[in-house]
Amino acid sequence: MQNRWLEPSLQKMLRDAVAELDRETEKDQRVAAETFLRNLDPESQEGMWFDAMASQFPSRLAAAVAYLRDVKR
Repeated sequence: MQNRWLEPSLQKMLRDAVAELDRETEKDQRVAAETFLRNLDPESQEGMWFDAMASQFPSRLAAAVAYLRDVKR
């Protein structure tokens, strides 16, 4: 973020604040995904579909985060 109207120290503070918000968002998404996985019935149609979809991700948690992001849109 370059803005000639802001002092460099303020630009750094803004970059740091945005980075912190991104980390909080990632943590919130991870918590939501963990909750989703705990409540997912593996015998349900959604559970079976999710397991098939999740096989394309490095982990079930990563798949849950991606799935919830898409559902949220």
